[in-house]
Amino acid sequence: MYWLPNPNLYKPWLRNKIREGRGIGQGPPYTGWFNVRDFPSRGNSHVYRGIKIDRLFQLCSDLEAIRFLQLERDHAVSDIREGFPIFDIDWTMDACVMLHIRHSCEDGFPSPFTLDFVVTRRTKDEPPEVAESIKTPVDATKEDVKLRLSVESNWCRKRAKIPYVLIDTAPYLKTPYSTKELLSALEFMRAWFLERYEPDLQRELRFERAFSTAYEKIRPSRS
Repeated sequence: MYWLPNPNLYKPWLRNKIREGRGIGQGPPYTGWFNVRDFPSRGNSHVYRGIKIDRLFQLCSDLEAIRFLQLERDHAVSDIREGFPIFDIDWTMDACVMLHIRHSCEDGFPSPFTLDFVVTRRTKDEPPEVAESIKTPVDATKEDVKLRLSVESNWCRKRAKIPYVLIDTAPYLKTPYSTKELLSALEFMRAWFLERYEPDLQRELRFERAFSTAYEKIRPSRS
């Protein structure tokens, strides 16, 4: 599942961001609908250079960052798209009317609902793509939040035909450590993966020949 890059396919007020590549495509060229500069007052946003997908990932909360670091360590995961926009504006507006909730707007125009993550996996036992939402346990019980999540989940199941999961973030909060400490530990572990040794047979053979040649020159002769 991905949106085509032609801006003319979408609402006129969305086209400037789409021309910037926001929310379009998949893999390394993908860019989320939001970036951390869109929320300058938030002190818990994070930007990571991806390991398995070589691009910048923009996460708007500590909980999103924790989930991202978990996904990145999952060997079955082949793509992670954060801040995935739902450009099906007419559908989400109709859904909001039916639920008696206000559609989000920006500069007077309806703005897309966004999925926190769309995750692609290489697996035969699970669907290849799953949408994920990240909320605190408290927020997940609020009536207005549940209604908005129902718009996202119904769109995923009825329109995109992919599963939708509300991630249980309680384990992130019920550890012996604070959320910041848990995130710091995951970032520290990530550094091991970033600096992992990658075998290179040709490089190793060149080193062995160079070392042997140099050693022969200085090895003392036997009488």
